[in-house]
Amino acid sequence: MSSLDTLGDRIKYLREIKFDISMAKLGKAIGASSSNISDWENNKTSPSAKALLALCNFFDVSADWLLTGMERKSKIMQDSLYSLISTLPETDKEEVESYIRYLIWKNETTLKKKAAQQELPMVKETIYEYLPLIGRAAAGKPILIDEMVQGYIPVEAKNHQYTNCYLIEAVGDSMIGEGIEDGDLVIVRPQPAVDNGDVTLVRIDDEATIKYFHKENDVIFLKSANPKYDPMKFSIHDNIAIIGKVIETLKKDALNQMIIPETEDQLKEYKKGLRVTVKDDKTRAG
Repeated sequence: MSSLDTLGDRIKYLREIKFDISMAKLGKAIGASSSNISDWENNKTSPSAKALLALCNFFDVSADWLLTGMERKSKIMQDSLYSLISTLPETDKEEVESYIRYLIWKNETTLKKKAAQQELPMVKETIYEYLPLIGRAAAGKPILIDEMVQGYIPVEAKNHQYTNCYLIEAVGDSMIGEGIEDGDLVIVRPQPAVDNGDVTLVRIDDEATIKYFHKENDVIFLKSANPKYDPMKFSIHDNIAIIGKVIETLKKDALNQMIIPETEDQLKEYKKGLRVTVKDDKTRAG
C-alpha cells in the first residue's frame, strides 16, 4: 500500500485500490472534472467543502478520515454534520469550506514536520580524554624509552578507566599476535604488578619492551606474540621492573589526531585530563 500521509494520497487510495474506478467515473459521480481530481490526488489543490462531502458520501468514509487519516466521529455524527452543512446559506458554507481547507493545511503541515523530525540523524554524544604520548617501546628487542611528552591524543572515555594512563608507541612486530603492530599506540596503566599472561610494559635496565609477563618462582619470562621471537628469561634479581599494564591498542593513524600544547596553561589542562564533547562531528571544549 502506498503512503496515506496526505489528503491526495487518501483520495487516490480510495479511487484506485478500494473502488478501482477512473477519474472520469468518479468525477461524474460527484460533479467534478478529471483535472480537478488529478489536482487533488497530486496535492496541487484541495477539494471544496461541497466536493469533500461528495467524496465522503461516495466512498462511504468519514470526513475525519479523509482529512486526517484518523477516525474520530461516529457515522451518525458524520451524517448529522452533512445534514447541518447542507442547510447553511452559501456564505456560511464558504466559511466552512475555508475552515476545512485550514484543517487540511494544518494536518499536512504537522505530518511534514513529523516526517522531517524522523529523518533527522541520531546525534551521538561522545566524551574524549586526552592521553599523553610519552615515548616508544619495543614490540621486539628492548629499546630506550623517551619519557618526554610528545603530545596528547584523544581517546574515547570509558568509565574513567584511563585515569593516570598514557600512550606508548610500539616498535617492532613481536606482539602482532596480540594485534599490536609496528607504529601502533598502546594505552598503559601504571601499576607495579600484573597477572601472569598480561600484556605488560617492562623496563629492562634503561630500555623498555612490551611483552606477555610470566613469573615462575624467582624467574621472569617475557614472551612474544610472534613465534619467531624466543622468550626472554630474567631473574627477579636482575634490573627489571614492571612499568604498567597495556589495557588497549590504538592503530597508528591515531597519531594524526595528536595535539601539541602551545602554552604551559594548555599543558596543565591536558595533564588534568581535558575532556571534550563531540556532537554532529563538531568539537567543543567541555
